[in-house]
Amino acid sequence: MTIPTKDCPVCHEVTLVTSRQCPACGHFYRTQFRLNADGTVERQPDPAPPTVVSAATLVHSPNADARSLRPADSDSLRFDPGSVAGMKRCCDVCGRPLALSAWLTGQRTCDPCLEYRSALESCLKGWPISQQAVVTLELRATQLGLLPEDRLRFDGRAFLKVCVRAADRGSYTTADIQHLEMLASWLHLPANVTSSGIARLRRLSQLQQGPLPSVSYPQLRLLSGERCHWVEQNSQFIEQQTHTERVGGYAGYSMRVCKGMTYRVGSMQGSSYPVTQSVCADTGCFIVTSDRAAFVGGRRSLAIPYKKILSMQVFTNGVQLQQDGARARPQMFTLGDVHAVCIVLTRAMNGAL
Repeated sequence: MTIPTKDCPVCHEVTLVTSRQCPACGHFYRTQFRLNADGTVERQPDPAPPTVVSAATLVHSPNADARSLRPADSDSLRFDPGSVAGMKRCCDVCGRPLALSAWLTGQRTCDPCLEYRSALESCLKGWPISQQAVVTLELRATQLGLLPEDRLRFDGRAFLKVCVRAADRGSYTTADIQHLEMLASWLHLPANVTSSGIARLRRLSQLQQGPLPSVSYPQLRLLSGERCHWVEQNSQFIEQQTHTERVGGYAGYSMRVCKGMTYRVGSMQGSSYPVTQSVCADTGCFIVTSDRAAFVGGRRSLAIPYKKILSMQVFTNGVQLQQDGARARPQMFTLGDVHAVCIVLTRAMNGAL
């Protein structure tokens, strides 16, 4: 069963329709809804206005530790923004009041939310992820008193991180994508939260297993029988440049011969050494064809045939190509979608169609 969602009118944060308060900005929804046992959503009567509590009342209260409040009490409790300027008194995730010690130290997340986030990271750390681990995580969330709408913000971000790690590992198979879909159902995540991560993995899987795409780029003159497969915009060409720096020192002494005349004796010794640094030579388009990798920029343009590429090294934000030659320097290019470009480039170098 999928619980409907709604958008906050203030910050447009997506949350469950049964939420009483926005987890991002703390806005209290005027219209409240209740989820029945048969899956239908029912509107509740308008709630009473929240009670305003000043900071002085909290400090002088004998029960200063606000973690002892129940969730029902915390929903009707809101602090006066003018009591202490510039500080939040409620958790940024669940909206419950923070403890006095956490409030004074500037902590923005309550202890139950921090403990659940740690348990969530431990649960989703390995691969594949078992359903029993997710069930244990839900039991821990129940023990901490967290509602499903409180866990939605943590679970959604953690699921997208799992998708990113799957892309880094190269897990593009159909079985891996189906496992991620099952994980989303175990965590009760709505489709608008998981669609971006799963859609990206499906796109990478299609690039890995299907035919290479064909695109048009008129600025590059193609050779006979050559096909253009990918054009990456706003790519930076990083080039290694070497210059010489000199260091040295002077030592000696001076002798005054007479008024207005000084005799100075000394020597100067120095040395020079080369310094190599990476600089941005130009910004343009990185192009992958069936025969070569090319870069077209405003000041610099080059083409590297695949038969001259000795090695390729992939980074988190780009790729480095090393040509065959004694004096050849590594050439680096920044890329927006590193995984997609490297899949197309690797298949093109191996002669895939």
